[in-house]
Amino acid sequence: MTEMKAPLTSLLTLGLIVSSMSAQNFTPPQLLAGLAPSEVCSSDLDNDGDTDLIAAAYGSVVWFENLGSSIFGSAQTIATNTSFAWGVHAADLDGDGDADVLTADWGTAAIGTIAWHENLGGGSFGPAQVITTGAADLRRVVAADLNGDGHTDVLSASGGIGWYQNDGAGGFGSHHFLTSSLDGASTVQAADLDGDGDLDVLAARKGDHKVSWYENLGAGSFGAQQDISSTATNTYGAVASDLDGDSDLDVVFIANNPDKVAWHENLGGGLFGAQQLLATNSTHLRDLVVVDLDVDGDPDVVTASWWDNKVAKLENNGAGVFGPEQVITTAKDTMDVHVDDLDGDGAPDVITSSPFFNTLFWLRNTGQMIWPVTLPGAGADLRLDVQVNNTPSQIGVPPVVAGDTIDALLHSPNGTYNNTPPIMAVQVFPTGAPPSAGMFQFPELHLDLSPAATYPITFIYQSSALPSSGFSTVAVIPPGMVPVSMMLQAVCLAPHTPIGPPPIVGPGNPYFTATDAYEIRIQ
Repeated sequence: MTEMKAPLTSLLTLGLIVSSMSAQNFTPPQLLAGLAPSEVCSSDLDNDGDTDLIAAAYGSVVWFENLGSSIFGSAQTIATNTSFAWGVHAADLDGDGDADVLTADWGTAAIGTIAWHENLGGGSFGPAQVITTGAADLRRVVAADLNGDGHTDVLSASGGIGWYQNDGAGGFGSHHFLTSSLDGASTVQAADLDGDGDLDVLAARKGDHKVSWYENLGAGSFGAQQDISSTATNTYGAVASDLDGDSDLDVVFIANNPDKVAWHENLGGGLFGAQQLLATNSTHLRDLVVVDLDVDGDPDVVTASWWDNKVAKLENNGAGVFGPEQVITTAKDTMDVHVDDLDGDGAPDVITSSPFFNTLFWLRNTGQMIWPVTLPGAGADLRLDVQVNNTPSQIGVPPVVAGDTIDALLHSPNGTYNNTPPIMAVQVFPTGAPPSAGMFQFPELHLDLSPAATYPITFIYQSSALPSSGFSTVAVIPPGMVPVSMMLQAVCLAPHTPIGPPPIVGPGNPYFTATDAYEIRIQ
């Protein structure tokens, strides 16, 4: 989406930001690696509290450590003895509390291998432990407790749909077929479609053009195939999610020839309603994800389409009513899309890949509150992020109460400024109080609301140079205080002639010179 731009000539307040709000926004694609991934998943593999990425590709399965501050490390090998790793999934398969890695290798002559790699801790993984070597046309693997014994089993989509029972320590039994007569099963999911408390199986099949489900009868037994859709051609994916907010799982799917995104309402008791069309303006749809991308409380649909090279979003406006397609990004031959919160800000980010053009990208979801400001000059961006309790602010002044955390981050990718000291100031004041022309300063980023009823409080960072990764400070609202509101009061730049009192007061020059193009961002 095109960002709004405006010159900054005087102070900038949150009220101005709110009145000129842009829609949900994403950063430009950031290249993670030049490899050929067919599927990407995510999990905290090293148990450090953030989300890492795992990619299945030609000849290897690798992972990327999340280093924090939206930075990922280089690819680390999990497996290299794969001919074409088509699927990957992370789950605790041996019951030791960390995430192991499950792989689906399409193999040679379409005879695939399902294997798993034990997480040994510290980002290290053991050798492949083979579950089966006879999975014809193997496409996807997922992990779920299918027989209700508390252990994570393995479910696969290949020439048929089947599962492998986990003994609890990572040992797996023989293949239990749900059906062995399917033509081109492309995706599979475990979900409680009939609301009886156990996990049923949902499958999409591009070969015989159907979306079907199999009822879990208990103890690992499944009923006969029940078709949800049988009129779409090349059904490449299906996902179960509560699209209309009635507490049961509906089914959304993608198909091509002709291309469409559509859904079927769950009517209860394992029955599904007629097809409801969502979109037809993508070419050769290959993947979809259902997730609350805009953090408004209902699930949206995200798709990847191959021939028109795009990742797009269909926003759920509530009760299963969707808006028009919104393109998130374009990338050559996009075939896989994955969504997870990679930077820990509460907003799901987007990961996309193409196995034919050796690209793996991620796009940071910057949320809804964006106000870019352009100054003369060229160069790196200066960015100020402010958020409450690690959550992007919603439209309006975010409420802050006792015990809440205010986090402010000032970025300068080139790490330098032209003058000293640059000043970052975030003002906290009692709810209902007008903003002040001047801000009371406390040293060393200290936030103290004890005299909040008397004057507004500011925490300020001053420096002649910042590290390229940015400087962050966190302040906690003391207990026993009245609710307050937070706003960005002002940022002044030279050359600049103040109108009235300086909006920021404190030691040193209250202004700094910036020749770089930069933006101020409220999250």
